[in-house]
Amino acid sequence: MKKTGLDLLNPPEKSTRSALVFSLFFLVMVSPVTPYASSNSTPAVLAIEPLGLKGFGDPWRKTFTLIWEPVGQQRDVAALSEIVGYNIYRRTSPKGAASKINSTPISLTVFADRVDGLTYYYSVRAADASGNESKESLLVDSSPELNTIFTADDGHSAITIPGNASDILRPAYNKYGVPLTVKLNEETTPAQAGVVRSINIQLHRGDTNEEVSDMAFTSPVIINVGYNTIDGQIALGAPGNRLSQQEAFSSGSPDQLALFWFNGVTWVNVGGTVDTHGQTVSVATSNLGRYQLRLAPKAASLTLRQTNVYPSLFTPNGDGYNDRVYFVLENPNGASVEGKIFEPSGRYVATLSPLSSMGTATTLVWSGMDSGGSVVPSGLYVYRINGENKVLTGTVAVAR
Repeated sequence: MKKTGLDLLNPPEKSTRSALVFSLFFLVMVSPVTPYASSNSTPAVLAIEPLGLKGFGDPWRKTFTLIWEPVGQQRDVAALSEIVGYNIYRRTSPKGAASKINSTPISLTVFADRVDGLTYYYSVRAADASGNESKESLLVDSSPELNTIFTADDGHSAITIPGNASDILRPAYNKYGVPLTVKLNEETTPAQAGVVRSINIQLHRGDTNEEVSDMAFTSPVIINVGYNTIDGQIALGAPGNRLSQQEAFSSGSPDQLALFWFNGVTWVNVGGTVDTHGQTVSVATSNLGRYQLRLAPKAASLTLRQTNVYPSLFTPNGDGYNDRVYFVLENPNGASVEGKIFEPSGRYVATLSPLSSMGTATTLVWSGMDSGGSVVPSGLYVYRINGENKVLTGTVAVAR
């Protein structure tokens, strides 16, 4: 008989795998069901769903352990006035049907399951004594990447956060000391040629629901933005938004779509991979914020627009904000690309690191360090990027 849940925390025999799961039980932050305490004197307030989920797998991928933060009291809704525990749900795909795999609510904020090398998708709901449940948490999968997944209400848009980047959502790993979550909000699409959808993707505090705009992921996440169609034509808004036929773009096709990110000054074309089956455009990036989906002409060859070097002035001081400069190249032919940083005198400083390559976009990044791993002094630096028999040059500034 297959074992699930807390059965695995009482191993029937002494084996390496069982011992590992048993050890994880004590190593993770196991917490009773108590409200989260904020730093001020007012009652703590968390989004009603459990936050701060994190997955752990053993080296053999036999077992999967899930931890999360205890939920707090909600200020204006008394749906969960007496939380008694948590229910665990499992899927075989992110959009698949969820099955509850515990018989009664568990009182701990840790759960272990037998996966035998398979990838499942887990979520958690808080439950009260009357059987009411909270909203669903983010998903966490048992893949080797141990992804945390946010799925938007449109059923297409999603953000996949690899395990090595998801720690920022947990109180111990962000500067606010509270659980964080991800939200996607629709913005009014401007009456501008080619713009078909506008959204804002941000981190939010779990205690106050306030937007957090001064933090970025330490490594790339995958952002999938859904697009709308009417009778096969690109249309305004989110998928399934049934607009009038006049609001469809008669000449617009999915292969013309690209994502643009607002860097605080201008819109940057970050390209993206179009999935006509899933009806999404995807990009790998460390940046959240405002995005637009646009019908945009594609470059014919390797191109680096001035607006696609951002921020042109950056501060590599380790605070997680403006610590790196990005070079987003339009690369329609998939050319091999490499870049280097030099002082104005021509002295070599560092080699640009590849960050991602999705669809027609290739991104390089510089962390402000020289080849020896030391942060460079303030000043002006020259970049030189080679690819497709081109040399693309320009300057960036470092401030310390």
